[in-house]
Amino acid sequence: MNVAVFLLAFGIAGAGSSGASAASAPVVPTPPEPQRTTTQKRKAADYGGYKTAAPSPGSVVLWIPRLVLAPLYLVTEYVIRAPLSVVVPAAERADLPRVLEDFFLFGPNHKAGILPAGFLSFGLNPSVGVYGFWHDALAAGNDWSARAEV
Repeated sequence: MNVAVFLLAFGIAGAGSSGASAASAPVVPTPPEPQRTTTQKRKAADYGGYKTAAPSPGSVVLWIPRLVLAPLYLVTEYVIRAPLSVVVPAAERADLPRVLEDFFLFGPNHKAGILPAGFLSFGLNPSVGVYGFWHDALAAGNDWSARAEV
């Protein structure tokens, strides 16, 4: 195997060195390409001959509702959604729903409790109060509840 590789390499090297045409051809050095300076800009690439089209009238008209609805989008995105995306995962990590349930509901099966209540009517007349309940109070099937509002 080594002999075959040697003969192959020798044959290729011998074929390239034999012949008078290779020795008689003058070697002409190619001139180096001129280097671009920083002031010269290269030609913009042509991507298939596509030209930038003028905007259609429909795409121009679409900017009107975009501008009208922009304040609503900004409020819902940055005043409501962004803070909630931080607060809700933090509350879940702190196990806040279970902590609040254990705080407001009593007993081993949470059969009694006092809960805050609130109401905001369309006339902007707020109402706050408490709601209390006790399931199976003093006897099975006996339920009590009471509400107090201001």
